[in-house]
Amino acid sequence: MNKLTSAQKRLLGKDIASQIEAGFRNPNLSLTRGGKRFILEFLSADKDVNVALTKRANEIIEESKKDN
Repeated sequence: MNKLTSAQKRLLGKDIASQIEAGFRNPNLSLTRGGKRFILEFLSADKDVNVALTKRANEIIEESKKDN
């Protein structure tokens, strides 16, 4: 876990500071491997996201069939 100073916590806000301390973000605010994994798990559990992803996948497949 990354420890932040009080000044960093005030500047970043509670949400981002918590994400950094938990290891979901690096101090430069980019997502860590763990943060990316959590987001992917979260999105894949959302039924609406899966429906939209499948719909777009089928559209791409149909477009590729038309091109060939």
